[in-house]
This record gives sequence, structure tokens and C-alpha cells, in this order.
Amino acid sequence: MKKDGKSFILALDHAMLMDVGMKLKDPRKVIAAAMNNGADSLLTTIGVADYCLDEIGNSGLLIRTDLGSTTQNSNGRPFTNSFNTTSVERADQLGADGVVSMLFTHMDGTQEAEITSERCGLTANLCNKYGMAYCIEAIPGGFVFPEKQNVNTIGFTSRMACELGADMVKTVYVDDKDYKNRVVETCYRPLVVLGGGGAKTVEEVLISTRKAMDAGCKGVAYGRIVWNNKEIDKICQAISMIIHEDSSVEEALKVWR
Repeated sequence: MKKDGKSFILALDHAMLMDVGMKLKDPRKVIAAAMNNGADSLLTTIGVADYCLDEIGNSGLLIRTDLGSTTQNSNGRPFTNSFNTTSVERADQLGADGVVSMLFTHMDGTQEAEITSERCGLTANLCNKYGMAYCIEAIPGGFVFPEKQNVNTIGFTSRMACELGADMVKTVYVDDKDYKNRVVETCYRPLVVLGGGGAKTVEEVLISTRKAMDAGCKGVAYGRIVWNNKEIDKICQAISMIIHEDSSVEEALKVWR
């Protein structure tokens, strides 16, 4: 988090799960462009972090420590059957500020809620031992049952993340008048919202960002909408303006356009 208690996080952990290597051939170029134009922190894999330490510099660094079924798996259920992929110790060796792992709830017919809950609790203990921050990505329904995501399930899962030891919670934003009351105000740790995929327009993302900040969220963690954009510098500047300068969507769009 910056001094204002807010953060714009670039999420760059997708190639471990999705076949996006052709779009992310040069992570160094993407990271440099984002960090030089308003992104505060990087959420990525142990491999990218090790490869791009010079580009990350003094920016915040969060390492993802878990994975599950990839989009190439025949079961068609991404990020189920989850497991650890690296350790808090390894992230600490790289100089990371913290780590990130998933918390899934409302996962019908799977044991992912129990598995990820236990993993989150144990990871929180290790982060405390190493003096590292811990971000739990709290997603009701995981990536398999998005229909499970509403203010009540998001509120429950985000609060559960706090109880398991999260220093920060990354979760889903939904445009609901009760989001602030049901999610933000019951989550006593800073809450940042995830991007929700690469199909949105820049204007839609800026509108959603403005609404999330107005609801009391402390920032965003965006991936594809940023790194899959041909003008990374402009979109990062626009998002950062809303987060750190309290700019309107109209003001941010002037930078983008």
C-alpha cells in the first residue's frame, strides 16, 4: 500500500494457468511499462519474479504460491484440485513483500473449500514467521461457479479470509448498493478488487474501479485488461488517477484517450 493506504496492483500470474504465452512473450517490458506509469505493486509467479527483478525494482512484490487445474485440463474446471507451487521461504529469498493464495467457498461437489481454508491458515502462520504480508484471494464459487458470487457470498468469504490471517483481501466486486455494507465494512482488512477477465472495455473498467473505490475498497489488482492492452502506459495512468488522485471517470478517460 502507498502512504494513502491504497494500491494499484498489476496481476501477472496468468501464464501459469492459461495459454497466454504468445501475448506475454516479454514480461519485463510489461512490468517496466506498468511500474513506470502508476502501478504500485506486482502480483506474479516465482518464475517471473526471479526473471524480472531489475524491472520490479522498489515496487511492491507479491508471489502467488498456489495453482490448480489449468485451462488446458480436460475437466474444464480451472483452478480446482489446487496445490502449493512454491513456498513462503522462497518468496522471502527473492525479497518479496508478501505472498498470495486462493480461498474458495461455495464449491459444490468438491473439497476445495476445506483444502484452501487449511492452506490459507498454514500460510498465514508462515508469513507471520517470516515477517511477510499475506493476501488471500477470496472467491466464492472459485472460477467454476461464478453464479455463486453476490454480496452475501463475497462478504462471507472475505470475512473468512480475515479470520484465517489475511493482511489484505483480494476479491470480486459486484455493482450492488449493499456492497459497502455487506462486504467492505465486514472485512476488517484492506480490500482490493480483482479485474474479472479481459473482455471489458477500458471505460467499463474505469467505471467499475470508481464504483469500487467509492464503496470503500482500497485498490485493485488488474491483469489482462492492463497487460493485454497496446497502450499499457495510458491505462495504468488512468487507473492510478482514480485510485490515488480520486479522479472521476471522465478525468481518467482524458488520459486514456
